[in-house]
Amino acid sequence: MIRQGSGGSPCALKGSSVMFGCSYDYPSDQTITNTFWKFKNQIDDTNFFEQYGGRVEYLGNKKHNCTLRMDNLNSNDENSYLFRFKTVDNNGLTAEVNPATVREGEKVTLKCSTTCTLSNHPTIVWFRDGQSVSKTEFQANSEDSGRYRCADQGQDLLSSAPVSLDVQYAPKNVTLSVNPSGDVVKGNSVTLTCSCSANPPVLAYILYKESGQSLATLTPSQSHTIHRISLTDSGGYYCLAKNEVSDVKSNVTSLNVQCDSPSGPVVEGIFVNLTCSSHANPAVSYTWYKVNGSCPIQSGTQLILEKVSPANSGRYYCEAQNKHGALNSSLLLLDVLCKLTVHAM
Repeated sequence: MIRQGSGGSPCALKGSSVMFGCSYDYPSDQTITNTFWKFKNQIDDTNFFEQYGGRVEYLGNKKHNCTLRMDNLNSNDENSYLFRFKTVDNNGLTAEVNPATVREGEKVTLKCSTTCTLSNHPTIVWFRDGQSVSKTEFQANSEDSGRYRCADQGQDLLSSAPVSLDVQYAPKNVTLSVNPSGDVVKGNSVTLTCSCSANPPVLAYILYKESGQSLATLTPSQSHTIHRISLTDSGGYYCLAKNEVSDVKSNVTSLNVQCDSPSGPVVEGIFVNLTCSSHANPAVSYTWYKVNGSCPIQSGTQLILEKVSPANSGRYYCEAQNKHGALNSSLLLLDVLCKLTVHAM
């Protein structure tokens, strides 16, 4: 990489990069409106690199830095370049946001002052990131962050220099997602991911089981993977998002771990044991059902079919219930095939 020095034109190898070090100054009563990098013989005020497919990056700003970087150079890049900027008169207006950093709910005051006493008593208007602002005093919320300018009504382009307001707030919309969603088969992997919006950014997410057991501190990552998940991993989980303002919990997300279904059809006459499990406090009672059946089949954690027959074919599920409510398991398909008997003649 070659940085342009104070003397001479830069020289670079094909395929390499070049940095045009550049700075500029302007009167303090002016505001920068546009900046351009152009070919020396270019007439229109547009950036020459708009069609360069990302090979050229403007690293400057609308203050004093106009640095430009060009990557993957080729022979067509050999040219003379110049930097140009446009300003407007601030019209003697100075914007002030007080305080410049607040927490959500605190009071903010906007003040616009001039360097002289104006005789025409102008009407001052305010803008935040180009959008009109109706009040000069307000209780800050997260959407109020941005850059503010004041101007004489009807001369919006002749505004003050921008000033920033930073509204800090506790984590919002804290959520815990589970991938894959739905019931999970024992032995597979599950990823739990915490997310939210916050300013300042989240320092850490802490993942908990509903029982209060801390499972993991997620920083800087937002995800935790449980490998070879077991039945004891069933239960409710939630995230605690922490930033400098406050700590906020997500809602509880349930994770339901199921045993494998019988792998394919079974032959009549064999022993089949179906097991139901859950995570709950207080403990639950279990009841077994068959889809389209007229009544419960059996109570208890296990449904034992000692010698299955084709009549036992169907979809089964269990219901777990305690004083807080009831929840059904996913369906399990049992397919019983007739035993084939061959008689010799």
